[in-house]
Amino acid sequence: MRIIYFCFCCLLYYNHTPAQKVNHPTNVNFIIIQLSSEINRIRYFQNRGLTKDANIIISESKKQRELFTQDFTDNFTFCPVYYFIDTNINLVKNRKFEDCLFDATGNKFPPEKAAEVDSNYLILEFGYPDDNTSVTTSIKGLVVRNRKFQQIKYFMKAKSPNSRYVLKPRLYEISYKPFAIQFNRYIAGNFDE
Repeated sequence: MRIIYFCFCCLLYYNHTPAQKVNHPTNVNFIIIQLSSEINRIRYFQNRGLTKDANIIISESKKQRELFTQDFTDNFTFCPVYYFIDTNINLVKNRKFEDCLFDATGNKFPPEKAAEVDSNYLILEFGYPDDNTSVTTSIKGLVVRNRKFQQIKYFMKAKSPNSRYVLKPRLYEISYKPFAIQFNRYIAGNFDE
């Protein structure tokens, strides 16, 4: 009886469901990077009158966005890179790029690129891997998703990080490690331009 109970508990715990089929693009025309606004944390502290804490989060999240952008501007050469703030994620999911994407200098997504909206692109985020993947960690890294927002790759460790692009977590665990060089090598070896 104990064996049956143990097996039943294991089945409930692991809940083996068929893995979701993930489409890996064969070519990549551009990259989209999701930048964190930390808006929920900021509102939390503002609503409680903790302006000092909210200002720390605003400052650290701005620094994180700047480092992420600078890392990919300086070290990624495979294809064009565009950025969006996480509060615009639904616009990206609906491919309304002209309303939310911008390049490293702040210029909006070019209208002449609208024809490429249905082309292959990847979405990057500095954060934790999806729960439904084989990677389980509490370490932030570079999450790579296809245009259906399915995770296709996760980089946990930045190889030989340049300290110029590193943001170490302070009070609120806002951090960044440089992955642009490593991702450039990965994408050049696995995708067509």
